[in-house]
Amino acid sequence: MASHHEHENLAVNPQVIVSTVLNAHEFYKEKMIEIRYEKMALNLVRRFVSREGVPRDEDPFFSAALYIVTRHPWSHPNPLTKSAFATKLLMKESSLEWYTESICEKLGFSVLHDNTQLPFFMDPQGTIASVVDSVVRTSVGEEVVSSIVSRNV
Repeated sequence: MASHHEHENLAVNPQVIVSTVLNAHEFYKEKMIEIRYEKMALNLVRRFVSREGVPRDEDPFFSAALYIVTRHPWSHPNPLTKSAFATKLLMKESSLEWYTESICEKLGFSVLHDNTQLPFFMDPQGTIASVVDSVVRTSVGEEVVSSIVSRNV
């Protein structure tokens, strides 16, 4: 899992990033999106555009960023399907799907599914990923030390 301290390499001009984030802000404002979701989605837009450049079609991209942040593991249980989300934002489900997969792949999100197979997206730079990373590192370290002490190395 990625560290919070990894350096983000800018693939595009900072003005392009600013312009895209402002476009996303207008999109979310028009859709009357809650500010807490808007801020998380805007940050996701910024991170993606910084690394990958401007998407071909902004509205589905902005919608996918919003979809990802509204499907955070802490939102469980969250019965809103991708189809219902796409309908709510007046867009094609296939476009939402394509941009969701692209963002997740390029930014390294983990996808978890509940028992109904609805997805939840775990940000590699988020709190949950940091906790999981820390627990795994600690557990592995303890196992290594146990092996050394018991001379099973």
